[in-house]
Amino acid sequence: MGKTQTLSVEKIFCGILFLLVLLNGLGSLAVFSDNASFAFLQNALQIPLYVILVFLIVFKLSQQKITNKNIGIYFSAFLIGCILLLGYIQSDKASFFRAFLLILAAKDIDIKKILRVCRRAYVISIVVGVTLFFLGISVGNQRRNFIGWGFVHPNVTGQILLMIVLLWIGEHNELPLKKLSLISIVFGGGIYCLTGSRTAATSLICVSILLPIISFFMKKGKSKILCVTHPAFLLLTYIFAVTLTTSKFVQFLDNIFVNRIFLNYYALNKFGIKPFGQNVNLETTETVYNAIHNVWWSGTTVDSTYMTAILTLGIIPSIIWSAAYVYSMRTIYKSKNYVLFGIAIILCFEAFSETGMIDIYYSFTLFCITAKVGKCNMGTWRKSSKTLP
Repeated sequence: MGKTQTLSVEKIFCGILFLLVLLNGLGSLAVFSDNASFAFLQNALQIPLYVILVFLIVFKLSQQKITNKNIGIYFSAFLIGCILLLGYIQSDKASFFRAFLLILAAKDIDIKKILRVCRRAYVISIVVGVTLFFLGISVGNQRRNFIGWGFVHPNVTGQILLMIVLLWIGEHNELPLKKLSLISIVFGGGIYCLTGSRTAATSLICVSILLPIISFFMKKGKSKILCVTHPAFLLLTYIFAVTLTTSKFVQFLDNIFVNRIFLNYYALNKFGIKPFGQNVNLETTETVYNAIHNVWWSGTTVDSTYMTAILTLGIIPSIIWSAAYVYSMRTIYKSKNYVLFGIAIILCFEAFSETGMIDIYYSFTLFCITAKVGKCNMGTWRKSSKTLP
C-alpha cells in the first residue's frame, strides 16, 4: 500500500470513527435519548458508514501478502466475526460486532490519532449538550441536586467527561507522571463538583495512584498478571450475583457498591443467560422487594457493563469480548506503555460499577489490538523533554 493510499484510508477511517462517536454522544442527550426521529436518523447515518468501513477492511486485506500465518489469522477473524454476527442477530444489539469491524479497520493506525478523534467527538457532544441545556431545550434528570448539563443523567455526563480526560491522558502519555497524576486529581474533583458522579471521580483519582505503581512494576516486568483484569471482573460479577443471598461478605460489598450487586442478582434470576444473547430491556418498572436490605423498589435496572453484556449479548460473545481485552492489554504491556495499561485497568473498574461501557468508544483500549502502540516515557517523575503534539 502506497503512502498516499495509506493516508487516504487512515483519513476515511478517522472520519467514520469521529461521526460514530459523535452520534453516540449526541444520543445520550436528554432531547434525543427517547426521540424516535433521532434514532431513525442515527441508524440511517450509521449504515452507510459501516458499509464504507467494510470496504476499508477488504481493501486493507487485499494489500496484505498471503502467508500461512495470515491465512490462520483471517480464518480466526472470520470465525469470530460469524459468532459476533450471530449474537447481533439474536440480541438485536450490535456493540460487539461493531467493535469487531472497527478493530479490523484500525489496523496499523497510530493509537494516538484514534484517541484524539474520539476525544474531539466527545468534546463536541459536551458543547452541544451544555448549549442546549442553557437554551432550555435539553434538561435531563437531576440526582442528589446535581444536573445532567443536557444529558439524560448526571452520571452519563460524568462518564463522558471521564472518557475525555482518559483519552487526553492516553494521547499525551509522553508527559511526566507527576503532571498526569495532577491532571487526574484536579479533573476528578471537577467532575464530581459538576455532576456528582462518584464513580467517574474515583476512577480518575485511582489513575493518579495506579500509574506510579504500574510504572514501577512494568519496569521490573511484574505487572503482566494484570492483563487478566477484565475476565476477572467479568467472573466476579457473576459470582457475586449468584452468591449474594448466601454470603455476608458479598452483602457487605453490595452496601459499598450501593445495591449494584443486588440489581445484578435480580436481573440474572429474572432473565437468565443465553449463549448468544437475548433482546430484553433490563430496566423494569415493576415493584421489587429487596429482602437483603428489607426495602421495596418501584423499578430496577443494571448498573454493570459485565452483567449487561452477559444478559443481553450472551455468554459466548462476552467471553470473546473479554479475551479481546486481554489481548489488547498484552499488546500494551509488550509496548511498555504503562499509561495506556493503567487506563485499561481503570476502564475495567468503571465497567464493573457502571453500564454503558460495552461500546468500543468507551472501552477504547480495545483499539490497541490492531493499532500502533508506542512506548511512553518510563522516567516517572522526571521532567519530560518532549512537548505537546
